[in-house]
Amino acid sequence: MPLPATHMKYLAVLALAIALSAGGIAYAVHGSKNKDDGGRGGALAVAVAFIVLFVGRSQGTKVYTILAEEGPQLLNSIEAQAGATPDPTADQADSSPVETRVNALLAKLRTDANEQRIQNIYLALTSVIGTLAWGFGDLIAKQFI
Repeated sequence: MPLPATHMKYLAVLALAIALSAGGIAYAVHGSKNKDDGGRGGALAVAVAFIVLFVGRSQGTKVYTILAEEGPQLLNSIEAQAGATPDPTADQADSSPVETRVNALLAKLRTDANEQRIQNIYLALTSVIGTLAWGFGDLIAKQFI
């Protein structure tokens, strides 16, 4: 089963962090021949993680956008669909229009929260890998110089 687009985006960031971390060590061993350069790739990996974290919209902004901007459009769409295709078998007592609207907004927020959780997991891994390479890349490079 292929990974969703959200996973692929953050997996690419993780792969870049691994490549930068390993590249810094390789540069120290084969390029500069200076063990102290072994951690530079890890520093770049941590910088990439920070960029992805801070450039992405904040959670508070996302919630506001969903409620204030996307919410009315989503609710109008639900009302239009409900008005266009009434379901005679549906029990009107089961869900009120207000409940339907709230459920739609909650579903949108839940989807956004899941994406935030995925981002947090991948960025934590990216930061750990970069930090370890940054802190110990010189020791690894020293072994091969």
